Amino acid sequence: IRQRIPRVIIRSTVITGFSGVGEEGFGQLLDYVKTIRFDRLGCFVFSPEEGTPAAGMTDQVSRATASSRAALIMETQKEIALAANKKRIGQVTRVLFEGVDERGILFHGRSYGEAPDIDPVIFVAATSPDLVIGSRPAVRIVDARPYELIGVSLNEYCE
Repeated sequence: IRQRIPRVIIRSTVITGFSGVGEEGFGQLLDYVKTIRFDRLGCFVFSPEEGTPAAGMTDQVSRATASSRAALIMETQKEIALAANKKRIGQVTRVLFEGVDERGILFHGRSYGEAPDIDPVIFVAATSPDLVIGSRPAVRIVDARPYELIGVSLNEYCE
């Protein structure tokens, strides 16, 4: 996919602690996360709901084990996310401004690669008085952190 669509953002969600998933199964999941290198990944701890078939399954995984597995997945993903975000440094993309940071200095918003409510935001330094919440200017990505990007607004056309 990445070869055919170079700027694609690949995301997924995984769950840890499902009944019967032992160390070998978890190891396979962790290897899969390392191999695929998701740009965005969510990880949740399985929680058996009373009255569901999964709640009655044998070989339940302890909450502590499930939580430590989730932490390991997300620790691994943090490094992957940083590497993915660093690849975006220098790219120009349109960013929909959704708000202003608490200091009132930077806009924050999302590009094609950030889903609302679950993905990180892009913080953007923008000085033009024409730019307001709801604007969608071209932004050059200038810095990256694991779960956010930093950009500067440009006055140029962007696809």
